[in-house]
Parts: sequence; structure tokens; C-alpha cells
Amino acid sequence: MNPQPFPWIFPYLEEERVQGGDFLVKPLLRPVVTVRLVGMRTGSQNLAALVDSGSDHTVAAPWVAQDIGVQPDSSREIMLKIGGAPRRVRFADVIMQLLPPERGVFEGGYDPAEVHEWQVQMGFFTEWQSPPWNVVLGQVGFFDRFTVSLNRDAQALAISDLTQFDDWFPQPTADSPPRRPRFTP
Repeated sequence: MNPQPFPWIFPYLEEERVQGGDFLVKPLLRPVVTVRLVGMRTGSQNLAALVDSGSDHTVAAPWVAQDIGVQPDSSREIMLKIGGAPRRVRFADVIMQLLPPERGVFEGGYDPAEVHEWQVQMGFFTEWQSPPWNVVLGQVGFFDRFTVSLNRDAQALAISDLTQFDDWFPQPTADSPPRRPRFTP
């Protein structure tokens, strides 16, 4: 596969305020990309995924696991605090596909040669019936695959090759304090 070359620029999605906050004048802008997940079945529908640098894990709603035909592993279960409460999450190995920015969340088919695809340990909530986002892309499973730049002023996020960061910010000099070795997925 030869996906479209990076960088990919995605516009932020404006989310409506639920209630109150009339004194707040700035819109709620969210960094969102379009993904598909592949399990035992061919693949899920196109899903709007929140890009969340504060999330350690990449997680999805329980219906997504059913949609792609995976059974999250009860021996790979943890509790995460998300959405204001602790929630049980079970993991399964799935294929994630990042669709190009020209592809809208609700558009139909796509050319598999256009996408970036990788295996991810996806956490699936066991009981959360209505999460605010069906997929949340976190540090493990997304940020460890790409260089991600978020810019509220531009109302956009850019996804570049993982090595792009080192091109922009070269490695420390020899007299810099030692750093932990890089994690390689």
C-alpha cells in the first residue's frame, strides 16, 4: 500500500454546548480524524475519532467491538477514569485504518491504498452505553505511530510521519542529560 503522503491536515470539528455557559463565547473545537477498525469481520463503518493527548490508551465504545466481530479479552482488563467515572475496559488486537482528510466521516467507500493501517491494542468499554465519542485515540496506539500537531488557532491538526519530529527538533547533543531509550511499537 502507498497511502497519500503526509502531512495530512484535518479541520477541527465544532461541538455544540449542551447547556449553560452562555458567557463562554469561544466555540468547543475538537481535534477529530476519521478511522475504521477491522476485526473478524471486514471492518466498521467510518468513525469520528477524538484525538486526545491526555488519554493513555486508545479506546472505543462497546458497540464497535460487536460491529467488527471481536471479543475483548477478559484477562486483559483494566479500570480507566474517563468521562468523570471509572470504567471497565477490555482489550483486543484490531487493525486500525486512518482515512485521509478528504474522506468525510459519513462518506461511504474508500480505496484501501489511500489509508494508513496498523495493529493496535484497542480498549473496549464493557458497559458504557453512550460515550461522548465512539473512538478516542490516545498515547498508545496513535501518538506512538505519528507526529501529531494540534493548533486551536488554525482550528486544525496535522498528522505527519513519526520521524518528522526528529527532523524538526534534532536529538540532544552529547553533553545533554541521558534520556530513556525510545519505545518502539
